[in-house]
Amino acid sequence: FVALSSGMGMQEGEADPARLWVPEGAIGLEHSAYTKENWPSNTQPVFMVAMPKEGELGPNVLTKSNLLAMLDLHNKMMEIVVDGDQIVEDSKDIADYTGEFGGNWTYDGRHSTRAKCSKWGPACAMQSVLAIFDYDAANIGTEAEILDRINKWDAASRETTVLGLNVFKGFEVADVMGGIVRNNGKVESAELFMLSMFFTNVDEEVNMMSGGRMRTVKTDPVNYIWEADAVCLVGLVDKHPYDSTRTCEAPSGDLKYTGLFGRSFGDEFGAAISNDIGRIGMSYGFIIIYLVVCLGKRDVVHSMFAMSAVVLVAVGLAFTGASGFGGFLGIKTNPLNNNIPFLILGLGVD
Repeated sequence: FVALSSGMGMQEGEADPARLWVPEGAIGLEHSAYTKENWPSNTQPVFMVAMPKEGELGPNVLTKSNLLAMLDLHNKMMEIVVDGDQIVEDSKDIADYTGEFGGNWTYDGRHSTRAKCSKWGPACAMQSVLAIFDYDAANIGTEAEILDRINKWDAASRETTVLGLNVFKGFEVADVMGGIVRNNGKVESAELFMLSMFFTNVDEEVNMMSGGRMRTVKTDPVNYIWEADAVCLVGLVDKHPYDSTRTCEAPSGDLKYTGLFGRSFGDEFGAAISNDIGRIGMSYGFIIIYLVVCLGKRDVVHSMFAMSAVVLVAVGLAFTGASGFGGFLGIKTNPLNNNIPFLILGLGVD
């Protein structure tokens, strides 16, 4: 058992939520596999919503301060740089990914980096109210000037250059704003902003830092790391997802942000599991105390303390031996495995 337990270091966690939480043989898995095989997608979307920090919809968000705060956040997100060479180095024992991931990456390829955005023609695939202002603070004027610019955009035909603004219209106003209020057909206010970004996606088996150690996962590592920096910037998490030395703060301004990223489900599952680890540890402690106190009599001769210790050792070796054997066979683990020692210990006590 001790020899088998050494295989625990070879264990890998299952990263595919479909395999974690959907029963094997479910028709949904077949449909998913069929769709991926026949209509493979190389695009990964990110969706974000900006609303008043109070959390209540209603106040008009079409103000100069809100738009400038969004522009500041946008510029910071565009400056996120992912070190692809480090990805290549970490995964060199799997394959040479220099062509796929080497070099420095940003979303739009600024500063002579590689661009991670999907393209709509020559432009990055992104929808934001800031495009109406050409991502330029000089174009964000008074409230009247803001509404005038938005209504000129709204009146123009899609896929044309907006007269008077000299910007190309690639989406409608309703695609980037919610709760729009109009007066005689003209936009007067809105309750929230919506943002869409689209990334190229290349899933490969790579080594990534997760849970404080290097793990082999199948993902697009550039997107994974870029999104980790992005969720920190927009204040969706308190601590950076993979850099424990960094803390995350909500962006300045009167808006708060929420969104759906490619890593969102994994982050939520990870947070939920992490929150339960402490409780599971406490349950182990309580049942061990119960075992020691209640097994046998309280006098020295009949206390059976040694028997209690043997039970704990047997349970531990059974779990680590079986887990190590699975590690040698390449069987992936899932979060529910953490409950096994508690169940075995409970049966052992009974």
